[in-house]
Amino acid sequence: MVEGVTPLVDGGRFPIKRVVGDRVVVEADAFADGHDVVIAVLRHRAPSGPWIEVPMEPLGNDRWRASFVVDEIGRHEYTVAAWTDAWVTWRTDLVKRLDAGQDVTVDLRIGANLIDKAVRRAAVASATEDAEDLERWAARLREGSAARAALDDDLDARMRRHPDRDHITAFEHALGITVDPIHARFSAWY
Repeated sequence: MVEGVTPLVDGGRFPIKRVVGDRVVVEADAFADGHDVVIAVLRHRAPSGPWIEVPMEPLGNDRWRASFVVDEIGRHEYTVAAWTDAWVTWRTDLVKRLDAGQDVTVDLRIGANLIDKAVRRAAVASATEDAEDLERWAARLREGSAARAALDDDLDARMRRHPDRDHITAFEHALGITVDPIHARFSAWY
């Protein structure tokens, strides 16, 4: 769930105001039931531009923050989206199990299945190199001898490039930003 987005004017009814070159700092509460790891992103776009995603940093107590610079006059938009990430949750739990000396054979199979799904997402995104590398990683995990290797940073980076967003949730609507020329900061402008 995503709520408590700031800045916000009258519940989002009116756009916030900025001038060209301003940094817009956005915060939100993003959380889910259970112990799964939540990932949040800030989405923003310039007038008639594509949506751009910026990873949000956790501040603690389910609060997240990210920022972007508005560099064009006109009506911009922003919103926040979040999802539970099965890969990051699995990886976090694997570290705990390995540190405790537990048998992780089943965990490695689960990880391989998560990687298989990412292979399909990478293929759809035409990320052939990632898909091929991920296929090799899935095979290694199924062999059962790659417990510590499953924590490889390259594998993690490839998985994070192709996250499972099937259960993504976003703030109820896009919020507006009216961006004026820098002269709008001065009363003589009006």
